[in-house]
Amino acid sequence: MFWESKWGNTFHGIGWLKGSPDVTVTSGSAGMTPVGPDLTIPRLGSAAPVIDGKLDEGIWKTINPAFSLKYKSPEVLNDFPGVGLSMIRYFRPTPAGADAAALVVDTSKADFKMFFRGDRLYVGVSVDDQALSGISGEDGRDGFRLVFDRADTLRSDGLPFQVRFDFSLAPGGDTLQFDGDVATFRQRFPGFLDSGVSVDGTVDDPNDVDTGYTIELSIDLKALGYQAGLGNHMLYVTPGFFDGDFLQDAAASYAYRIWYGRERGGNGVALAAYLDESTVVAREVGETPGALAVTGVQPNPFSDEATLHYTLGQAGQVTVEVFDLLGRRVARVDAGAQAAGKGHVTLDGRTLAAGVYLYRVEAQAADGSIEQATGRVVLAR
Repeated sequence: MFWESKWGNTFHGIGWLKGSPDVTVTSGSAGMTPVGPDLTIPRLGSAAPVIDGKLDEGIWKTINPAFSLKYKSPEVLNDFPGVGLSMIRYFRPTPAGADAAALVVDTSKADFKMFFRGDRLYVGVSVDDQALSGISGEDGRDGFRLVFDRADTLRSDGLPFQVRFDFSLAPGGDTLQFDGDVATFRQRFPGFLDSGVSVDGTVDDPNDVDTGYTIELSIDLKALGYQAGLGNHMLYVTPGFFDGDFLQDAAASYAYRIWYGRERGGNGVALAAYLDESTVVAREVGETPGALAVTGVQPNPFSDEATLHYTLGQAGQVTVEVFDLLGRRVARVDAGAQAAGKGHVTLDGRTLAAGVYLYRVEAQAADGSIEQATGRVVLAR
């Protein structure tokens, strides 16, 4: 069910209605079920990565994608049950010389990974694309868009001002092109953006088969109106993905773009992301081991089961406990002895009421030392 417009671009929010046979005209108040954020963005607990576009540090390899975008992909649509993440849309422009009915033969997928450290947001995007383009316009570029709600200013209608940052491959492939508000923000806020790109292939050569590209960003959130310390830690962002495939046969070429919630900004649904201090991503490969870190809970919110991912700096006995907001333990998972490295457990919420829960992961090493990591998860029915 949609309110106002199926495109979500004539208003700023989205409402969901939920019915239950347990609620009748005589059952009293139906109550309210807490709704969690669309995304939980973890905190980086070690040194910041080098922004070179390669995404080759251990933190990028460990962390799971926050979200993905792929043309007409039911897999991507069904992976994310959040409110904003349900509002995926796409558009097929027709580049000059192309046939509007051209078949999309390479449905590239863009994986977005995010974490924060201090007042900076880190974004890594990897794309598996076999035909790379250095076109600058929307109708054919290869790249992505991030639209942010400012945290400090409102329009006359009471909605947040928004900023749009576009990043795409430049001809030659070793640099990025910028569009939207990037140039203005670079002038007003020196150092607000660090960026890098790495290309596996040849840009603008239709005679070869490329592999893809990766882009790495570091954005100073204070430039978006956040005070030091990030305020309430809520970040409202809308991503978009551009893919232009120009082939040897011009008529067979095509382009498309995909987005969540809103295409270019304006009214529409943004993804509600929470910058979570308590969820810490794994340390980089090569750093001093010994830290227990939760690297994500998928999905979050969840309805029946969720997978909690973590890394162990050293071998130990692992236990996971889940508590309600009153501090009562409602679940316990004894994962047993595990070696250092990646691990995961399943959280079973089928017997629990909807709401917000806290979890604690504990690892006890052979020498008796204990490490703990905590976070929160949302159970939605």
